[in-house]
Amino acid sequence: MQDARSAGPLVSIIVRTKDRRDTLRFALDACVAQSYRPLEIVLVNDGGCDVADLLAPLECQAGLRIQHLVHASSAGRCRAGNAGLERADGDYLIFLDDDDWLEPEHIAALVEALGSTPGTLAAYAGVRYCESPESEAIEILNAPYDPVAQRLANQIPIHAVLFSRRLRELGCRLDPQLDVFEDWDFWLQCAEHTDFLHVNQVSAGYRAGGASQAGWGRSAEQVAHARQQLLEKWKQRWSAQQLDEALRLPQERLGKAMEAHRDLHEAHEALLAAHERLDQDHANLHAEFGARDQAYRITSAALEELQGKHAELISGHQRLDAAHATLEKTCQDLRFELGELQESFKRVDYLYREASEAYRATLASTSWRVTVPIRALSKSVQRVKAGGRAMLGPLPVLVATASDAARISGGWRRLALKLLKRVQSDGVGGSARRVRFHMQRRAPSAMPSVVIAESPPYCPSDMQMTTLPTLRCGIVAHVFFVDLFPELCRYLARMPVPYHLMVSVATESAREAVLAQRDLLGENAHLTVKELPNRGRDIAPLVAGFRDEIAELDVIGHIHTKKSTYTGSAQFGEDWRRHLLDALLGDPQAVRAMLAQFAVDPSVGIVYPETFPGLPYWAHTWLSNRGHADALLDRLGFQDIDFGQYIDYPAGSMFWARSDALRPLLDLGLTTADFPEETGQTDSTLHHAIERCLVFSAQAAGLSRRLQYREQGRHCFRSYSPFVLGQYAPQALGERLRMGCADAAIVSFDLFDTLILRPFARPDAVFWMLEEKIARDFGIAAFASRRRQTESMLRATLGPGEDVSVEAIYGALAKLLDLSAETEKALCALEVATEQGLFAASPVVAQALAALKQAGRRLLLVSDMYLGEAHLRPVLKRLGLDVFDRLYVSADTGYRKDRGDVWDYLLAQEGLAQGGMEKPQLQHVGDNEHSDVQVLVDRGFTHPVHVMRPAALLGVLPGGQALIGNYRARPSWRNELLLGLTANRVNRQLTTSAVPSHQPFADPKIFGYAIVGPIVFVFLAWLIGRLRDDGVTSARFLSREGWLLEQAYRMMRAHPALADMASELPEGSYLYCARSVAGLAAIRDEVDLDLLLTAHYDGTLRQLLGARFGLPDLDAISARLGDQALDQVVRLPEDDFKVRGLLKRCLPEILAAATTLRQAVRDYWRGLGSDADSRPAIIDIGYSGTIQLALTKVIEAPLAGYYFVTNASAGRVLEQGGACASCFGNLLPLEQMDQEAIHRYALVLEAVLTSPEGQLAGFQRRDEGLVPVFKPEGQAQRNFAVIRAIHDGALALCRDLLDAAGPMALDGAWDLEAVSALLPMVVHRRLDIGALSDSLVVEDQYCGNQELTVLEFYDRQHAVANRA
Repeated sequence: MQDARSAGPLVSIIVRTKDRRDTLRFALDACVAQSYRPLEIVLVNDGGCDVADLLAPLECQAGLRIQHLVHASSAGRCRAGNAGLERADGDYLIFLDDDDWLEPEHIAALVEALGSTPGTLAAYAGVRYCESPESEAIEILNAPYDPVAQRLANQIPIHAVLFSRRLRELGCRLDPQLDVFEDWDFWLQCAEHTDFLHVNQVSAGYRAGGASQAGWGRSAEQVAHARQQLLEKWKQRWSAQQLDEALRLPQERLGKAMEAHRDLHEAHEALLAAHERLDQDHANLHAEFGARDQAYRITSAALEELQGKHAELISGHQRLDAAHATLEKTCQDLRFELGELQESFKRVDYLYREASEAYRATLASTSWRVTVPIRALSKSVQRVKAGGRAMLGPLPVLVATASDAARISGGWRRLALKLLKRVQSDGVGGSARRVRFHMQRRAPSAMPSVVIAESPPYCPSDMQMTTLPTLRCGIVAHVFFVDLFPELCRYLARMPVPYHLMVSVATESAREAVLAQRDLLGENAHLTVKELPNRGRDIAPLVAGFRDEIAELDVIGHIHTKKSTYTGSAQFGEDWRRHLLDALLGDPQAVRAMLAQFAVDPSVGIVYPETFPGLPYWAHTWLSNRGHADALLDRLGFQDIDFGQYIDYPAGSMFWARSDALRPLLDLGLTTADFPEETGQTDSTLHHAIERCLVFSAQAAGLSRRLQYREQGRHCFRSYSPFVLGQYAPQALGERLRMGCADAAIVSFDLFDTLILRPFARPDAVFWMLEEKIARDFGIAAFASRRRQTESMLRATLGPGEDVSVEAIYGALAKLLDLSAETEKALCALEVATEQGLFAASPVVAQALAALKQAGRRLLLVSDMYLGEAHLRPVLKRLGLDVFDRLYVSADTGYRKDRGDVWDYLLAQEGLAQGGMEKPQLQHVGDNEHSDVQVLVDRGFTHPVHVMRPAALLGVLPGGQALIGNYRARPSWRNELLLGLTANRVNRQLTTSAVPSHQPFADPKIFGYAIVGPIVFVFLAWLIGRLRDDGVTSARFLSREGWLLEQAYRMMRAHPALADMASELPEGSYLYCARSVAGLAAIRDEVDLDLLLTAHYDGTLRQLLGARFGLPDLDAISARLGDQALDQVVRLPEDDFKVRGLLKRCLPEILAAATTLRQAVRDYWRGLGSDADSRPAIIDIGYSGTIQLALTKVIEAPLAGYYFVTNASAGRVLEQGGACASCFGNLLPLEQMDQEAIHRYALVLEAVLTSPEGQLAGFQRRDEGLVPVFKPEGQAQRNFAVIRAIHDGALALCRDLLDAAGPMALDGAWDLEAVSALLPMVVHRRLDIGALSDSLVVEDQYCGNQELTVLEFYDRQHAVANRA
């Protein structure tokens, strides 16, 4: 070793420190104690306390140089280290953390080692990991250098290595992006330039539990995250060979361990053999004793017999213990249920006795006896009224309908002429149907009832309503019409609890009138009256006038003196007002029920009555309030609202709410000055927008809504409103179109979402799709936002009678992005062609259009669209809709529906205004509630025929909003495409069916299209990419789950969208295989039993051998084991040892059956031509890869497997040289499997991805060759027509996706989370599939079960989890 004081290369020790003076002093002492000179200490103080006094004594040391770097603030460990690295002057460099140390000979030994090997630039010695220099070592880190192992994990502490400054010059630095493992990253950089020389000595110390929290001090999760961060950096720099070496190293180590295990096993077998020989020798010796030992042998035999009986008794005792535990658990459950039933009985008994007592008291009361004549008279009057109503029948509704019709028509004379004309054109029958239709609109209760499935509504009990918690209640009442205040007082006097009444008025005289009627309110009211400006009607006093008072309360009611003249009738406003007040304050029980609802469910934030039946259903949209609402919702935290969806809100703005539910609105700080002056507005104001945002305010506070209604005289609450769906009645769309357009000589149609449907739920999604294509083909980023920005800029400059066209948009976009004329033209043509290719006709509306054309009506198309007539005519011709006499498209005319100016222009162009023709001769058909309905109604036109958009119709269905929310949680054009196609298919079913149905997902084709189809397509899109990239030569879809998958794969492979890649894809075929068949065929010895014993099982041993091992003939095994053994109940994995012992006894019979079946499976495989495949693959649902592993053993060749999801156990196939890939989760740890919905709810998939044949039992050899043999059919096979309809729906979606998106449907990443979430939506009944749930059945004999009804199984699981 080199002399400690001889002249040699300078060594720099780089010490990073911060606020650790004590350990730093020890580290510096260790540096001074080094036997090697010359040395340089580069101390980097990274923003810590002053340590200059520690360096002062060192400056006088011979052969020792000091550099001191001080950072004003902490730059971090890596930057501090790099600063020292840059400053160091040494030929060799070494890092030392301020809490570690070096032994005196550490540097000297490493310098000598590097000097003896000139080509090496780094050397290291061992390090002792311990609590302190005096404590015992926790671990010795002194492994020989292995570059492959170093890539997998850091083997070398930072101060173990002395390295040449040449590595610094080559660019090696500590990475500031890494908080942990910066030393590992540094050594990986160095390893690119040099090997590391290992000096086999331990000459440094690494202090455990250091305060830096780097490395050893971190949690397992933090270390894993840091490791992933480092590997993410290096995976781009390592070659394929380096990655392969790193991946093979664990396998090689595992192989060596397994080889050692086999050696030990062989030694163990040899010892057993020797032991048997010794036993034999021992028996021979015993035989020599003869008669003298006879008594001992008899005693031994008796002892063995007793031991056997003892073992049987122990086994029986264990079974009894298990049975006792099961019975104890069952007993506990029954006791729990008994307790619940007893409590329920007590409550019911109490209520019964209370009701009986009240009933007896009532019968005994004087008032009851006195009022006998009155009750008799009342019953007589009711009978007379009922008889009168029966005699009159529908006459009252008919009279009211006729009155409305006369008012709309301009008098009874015009109505009579109109009716006569109708009889002449449609006959008496047609006219009668029309009258009946209008009578139904007049009386919505006569409409078909809405069938919905939702969670049970809440109807508070009498006890809940009488034992209310103490809540600070208040009511805000806006009294603009003072003449109605006495009516409000009659309602308010029914308040059963004390409350703060906050009344707002517009004038001083009104204030005095209110105060004068204080006595009418009763004793529970604490009255406050404020005079506020006449702005914002009843909303401004709520959110601005009484903000501070509301903050002091728990529950707020809101009412006002409503006098709406929406229909031109004062009676309408009176009926609407009383409908709301009766629901909210009609009797004390209504208030108590509301308070009980708030008390039992803290998540409820706002409660309001069901919508007044006289309102049109389209009032549940934003209408012309979108501008105000957009700004409000943004301030409330809602940035992605689809304003095309219908909304639930308290129409008429009367409700009860928690003050917390209103707080987000109150916190906006609105004042009365923010509201417009009162001019009689009917819409498009801030207060109309706030009315629609009340529920959103509750949602912003994390609270939900409930609707109040009455059922059998009880006040009840529910979360879903059937109002919109009940009034719209989609199945009657064709009839509405026929009757609504019957009188009109001219009929105008809107285009998009009325006559023509897009596949996207949002129109903007087509730009998101184009953005991907344009970025790839033109190199233009953020196309969608730039195009939207360009169109908005153009619209901002428009004057009256102007609109934008697609050509103008791209002209402006070209200037904005400095595009060439050629690129501008190409982009414009791409958008037009894409839009034109996506359009499809709406069947019902197209049929009505054809009938009107045949009847000789003049047909107009009116659309707000940037595509002009030149672009739309070819589409209409392709779809068979080119029957319009004239097109009024805003891109050509400059006039728009949403502004209303197109109607003046149209009337003038059609000669209706100038020629004296009446407006009712024009009938419009459209989808937009504002531009197609509200604008025309406000202008006095005949009420348009409204066609609800498919996405909006989906949203009002039970569960529809959940489906929409699922797809829009992560916006993308792919999600909007799935949502749009689903909405279009649901719309087609509901509008073409003659029977009212609001369970579209109970239809198997819709279920297959909307639920199964997305999962199947996303999997196959992923699969197609993998098959092509991996060079697979044959794709075998395993029975039975592969039945639908193989059909869908063949359909997709043959689709024109895949024409360019079809030649690169293998043929798909259906492979008869099953776990039991492949598992038995793969058994060659006792070890192979693992293939069929790892999965859960609960049943008899006989069933195990029959169902899982596929052994139909058990006579030989029964003879060997006995029927008692075969009929005993076993559980896996609990009884694994016992089951293996029994199977070992009948192993010859199992091996004989396995040999026969193995040959049959091989012959079947060869018959498919698979032997010639260089890379065959199988496709299945997945999980543990058992079939793939077994088939690999049977055919003695590696296989690739492609699955929906697999767990870590599937990694066994990799050891056999195979490949395993999964779409929704690959080789997941077992504890993560249930977090993936595709696995957790896989029984739903297994139920629908089945075939018309029973489970495979094996193969038979016949004259025509090998044929599969099946087990008896299950329920799904007996009712396969339902499953086939589900398959048809899934195939239809796959086809529609390819038609709509073309090759792009296979590019990019689909939202796996959104697609997976469809299954729990079905399981948890968020989507109602009705009776279809009875068809979702799986056979599970493999695990010892019989057939399972899937949703019932999950219901039981959920109930058990809740009970636990």
